[in-house]
Order: sequence, then structure tokens, then C-alpha cells
Amino acid sequence: MTMAKIIDKTKAEEKYMKNICTMSSFVQVLLTNGYHFDEASYPSISFQEKAGGASVGWALGYMLNVSNEVPAEGLSMMMALPSGYWAGIIFLFVVFAFFALVYGVVINRNRTT
Repeated sequence: MTMAKIIDKTKAEEKYMKNICTMSSFVQVLLTNGYHFDEASYPSISFQEKAGGASVGWALGYMLNVSNEVPAEGLSMMMALPSGYWAGIIFLFVVFAFFALVYGVVINRNRTT
């Protein structure tokens, strides 16, 4: 549709319509991939602003408020291994690198003599 047709159909201001294509694509992907609706079940979808006489807009605000109360994961939660194992792995890597360097120096000296 053209922007004029969208504005005429929705009766909304143009400044609110600039993202209508992106939002409609998101809703379609959410309904088909997220909630597994298909062409046969589309007619049964209805969007409500009120449930039991109360506005349902508060649900999004409540969810955002509650999600701010969830504690962030600490550093220990993000590591796959405990710090002791990491120290051991780094120590072995340094020892291996040292022996590789020494071996390379020895091989290089034997070639030159």
C-alpha cells in the first residue's frame, strides 16, 4: 500500500505510520514462527485492549518493571569452568609455549653449527 492508503485505512497520523511495515513483518513472524499460527488459524486471532473491563496495557509495563528486578548474572555464572581450572589451563599453556620456544632455539642452533 501507499502511505496515503495506509493513513486513510488506519486514520492515524503519518508520523506513527513510518514503521508500519517493520512492525507488521515482526507481528507476522511472531505469530507464525513464535506462536505457530498458520493461514487457517489467522481468522481466529483477535487483539483486545480490555479484558474483563480492565485495560491490558498494564501487562507490558509490569513485565518491564519486574524484569528490572532480576539480578544480573555474576562473573562466576558466566564462566564455563571454575577459576582453578582456568589457572591450570593457562599454566599448562605457558609451560608448553616455553618448551616450544626452547625447542625452537635448540633446533635453530643445531642447524647453524
